[in-house]
Amino acid sequence: MSLCRKPVVGQRRFVTVPYVDDGNRMLMPTAVKQCPEAEPGDTCELHAERWRSRVFGPGFKLFALYCLTHDRSFTVYPPGWTPYGRASVVPIDHRGRLVVNEEGESGWQNTAFTAVIDADKGIIWPEEVKLGPVSAVDEIKPPGCRRTQRRHIAGAMVLFALDSAATMLGRELVCRALGIDLMPLEAGVIRIRDGPGLKVRGEEGAKVLEQLPEILRTISGLIALGVSRGFWGPTLS
Repeated sequence: MSLCRKPVVGQRRFVTVPYVDDGNRMLMPTAVKQCPEAEPGDTCELHAERWRSRVFGPGFKLFALYCLTHDRSFTVYPPGWTPYGRASVVPIDHRGRLVVNEEGESGWQNTAFTAVIDADKGIIWPEEVKLGPVSAVDEIKPPGCRRTQRRHIAGAMVLFALDSAATMLGRELVCRALGIDLMPLEAGVIRIRDGPGLKVRGEEGAKVLEQLPEILRTISGLIALGVSRGFWGPTLS
């Protein structure tokens, strides 16, 4: 998942561009100009390499390119996605458009913050997940195990500087990156310290998400915050 840090890819740059229908029922990335190794002003000679099928991901094959200039193969991700992510960091679709529910409201339920949102609602994932045969047309995905939920919530606490190791300076950086107020974060740290359960942590993480201004304007700040925390590398788009 996107909120589990992987040092091996923590500083690698990656490419994100919208995917659009090519008219043949395939989603293709829009124009990619440079590979992750490119420096400002570089011209990359890019060639189509292969399609990547993933068990977890945006639900369609991702396109991989090869840069002859820098001898580098790389995957092209849709907006809001990060390398090895099993869910989008923000509730947007493959074209970068905001995803809304039946009431016309955006939500974080099916993003990398699902564990936080579930804990906020009092939904604690089971200790173990026993998977039986799954229908090919069944779109209902089983939840992860409780250990996974704890790990993802812990990642959100690090991202938002709500963990015990974070400092006020760290929380000030979060506020500047996301355009939110400092006082709720400070209150959240105190509450987590006094009641460090999954539900309390989920509630405080959900409060941060609720404070975010218009989501489409927050994407760059949220991604940049993840870069500074070591969750993923910088993006090229």
